[in-house]
Amino acid sequence: MRPQTGRSGAHMLFAAAVVFAAPSARAQLEGFSLERMPRPMSALDGLVVQSPNPVGGVSIQLGAEWIDSPLVLRSTGGDQLDVVRGRLSSFARATLGLGERSQVSVLAPLVAWQDSEGGTIAGLRVPELDSPAFGDIEVAGLFRIFGERRQPALAVTAHLSLPTGSQDELSSDGSIAGGGGLAVNLPLFGDLQWQSSASLAYRPERDYAGTELGTELRTATGLRLPLAPAEVFAEAAQVVPLVGDLEVHAEALVGGRLSFASGLFMQTRLGLGVSDAVGTPTFRAGVSLGWMRALPPYADRDPDGDGIRNRSDLCPREAEDRDGYADADGCPDRDDDNDGVPDADDKCLSEVEDRDGFEDDDGCPDLDDDRDGIADRRDLCPRQPETVNGHRDSDGCPDGIPDSDGDGIVDRDDKCPSQSGESQLGGCPPPRVLRADIAAKLPTAIRFSLGGARLGPDADAPLAALAELLRTTPELEVLAVRGHSSSDGKAAANRKLSEARANAVLNALVMLGIDPARLRAEGLGSTEPAANNATAKGRTSNRRVDFAIHSWKPR
Repeated sequence: MRPQTGRSGAHMLFAAAVVFAAPSARAQLEGFSLERMPRPMSALDGLVVQSPNPVGGVSIQLGAEWIDSPLVLRSTGGDQLDVVRGRLSSFARATLGLGERSQVSVLAPLVAWQDSEGGTIAGLRVPELDSPAFGDIEVAGLFRIFGERRQPALAVTAHLSLPTGSQDELSSDGSIAGGGGLAVNLPLFGDLQWQSSASLAYRPERDYAGTELGTELRTATGLRLPLAPAEVFAEAAQVVPLVGDLEVHAEALVGGRLSFASGLFMQTRLGLGVSDAVGTPTFRAGVSLGWMRALPPYADRDPDGDGIRNRSDLCPREAEDRDGYADADGCPDRDDDNDGVPDADDKCLSEVEDRDGFEDDDGCPDLDDDRDGIADRRDLCPRQPETVNGHRDSDGCPDGIPDSDGDGIVDRDDKCPSQSGESQLGGCPPPRVLRADIAAKLPTAIRFSLGGARLGPDADAPLAALAELLRTTPELEVLAVRGHSSSDGKAAANRKLSEARANAVLNALVMLGIDPARLRAEGLGSTEPAANNATAKGRTSNRRVDFAIHSWKPR
């Protein structure tokens, strides 16, 4: 049998014909600790990542977490058994700092409640799990080799688990387990920090329904951003089996912590399972409350001499710079405005660099790049200073680059420099639809008889004039041929009739050599009368075709 887990839980895949040689089903289900996600030691740590910095005092933390679908069994025949649909776990942890470099902690976990299903699957009898159930008590320690908070730091870690839990309820490995590893912290920029930890964890080998579990490598890495009095975290964790089943347990987590002056803090974390390993949940969501306080003699020391004692100093070996910005945290503020320009190079300590590609290394926002007194947002030439001489001094452009019509397109690039226009039209204004201008170039209007759409001999002259106009005016890219009718008859019939009249003119122009792509027929019915439809003369005038500029392309 091989395990197979999915995003909806840890799904074990069975062969339906498996025969067990052991005398009982329980003998085939060696209990183990289902929780594979380690918990850090104190409030200085991340969601999963262990910080290399000790508490320098005492920390107490109580928490609870919901873990969704961490263990579901499936057979090849499609049967499913939700061994653990969900689990509400809780914990209590106490951490004590031993001087400035080390700490020890004790973790007591408890499975407060779990939603479990027992039954038989693929011939294997799986008992229902009970709750509450104690977990394995863990004793952990840390020794920092070098570094401080918010500085590069490295520490060694160790942990030892005692078999105080219940194998039957999957809350214990049933034997002493332990291991050791490293934790590292590296500041990136501003207050953002990268933290990572890894440990080799010895676990006794267990066989749960054909899934072999044992010693594993636990790794976690992530980003941490202090936003006093809060912190936010984004982390990823992996558990890599070194024996037996080699399926990797992986989760992605986000969360935050809110700290108070009294030493109280509250932390939340939300995780998403992203692998197919045993114990990987669909998701987890947890919250914890705690209290942390630095203790004498460490708490009363001030090794960096900045006047802030260790109990309140986040950088106890690095003096506060007293520059009027966040001077109470005990850390030098190398970039007060968090714009990525160190204070030593920042000419505007309280103003954020605008990163506009112009002098971005001085730390000052460049609101007027060319320093001509015209703000960039109103400056048509933001990198070229205005020539102040009384001529168009408000556009921000030197007179050598004039923009006579003020449309934002300098004259040398403007095809219509004296008319305000649009960039897509080369600086020219969009042409107005003036039907009268075209009609004035035609010797006579094109009209039709009642109910008719045929062109008579009297249409030859205006059609020839219109074709010549199109040949000699290439800027007139598309001409709209608009057919009209009188109000006699129904609206739908009139619209169809007017469209037929427009198409008759369009086809005649094509016969005269005009590209059909430059023509567009429109039937408007009686919606745009040119004369009064109440009179016979007016209705005759309305049975017509006129023209409009549909698209204009400047030279």
